[in-house]
Amino acid sequence: MNSNYEDRGLLSFVLKPGEVVGPIPAEMGTQRWYIEKAPSNSEPLIKNVIHYLNEICIFYYRPYDHIPALRLEVSSRVANSRNRLSVLLESVKSQCSVPGLMEPFPLYLADRMVKHLRTALPAIRKTTTQEMSQNWEGKYSDLYFAMHGYRTEWGK
Repeated sequence: MNSNYEDRGLLSFVLKPGEVVGPIPAEMGTQRWYIEKAPSNSEPLIKNVIHYLNEICIFYYRPYDHIPALRLEVSSRVANSRNRLSVLLESVKSQCSVPGLMEPFPLYLADRMVKHLRTALPAIRKTTTQEMSQNWEGKYSDLYFAMHGYRTEWGK
């Protein structure tokens, strides 16, 4: 894609419902993966993860007329298998069938949860502190201070 254009915006005008563009190899850019202070025994795992990240392919898919083009990043195994890719595209299409949503339903739900997490954190912290205090053998003040922020208004 030409970097002077916003890819999803442009492809939302170009793609008709049901059309797909790709696979396009993901470009890593000039900066390589950087993992600081990883345990020395995790080096084989890190190399394996980086290997698979370097094989990511990009598809653009417009499932319906009421949905903009979606950018899908998939493994090369999915990108190179017509069966796997068709299952993926059909799944995405079924998750976008609600006309009021501009994204697949699981992404919509995740977005809603993250946006409301700030208001839920105090209740989560309080419940966690109460659960931990049942088996806590030290001073309760230590547990309380460990589970709460330094500032009076922290987490509000």
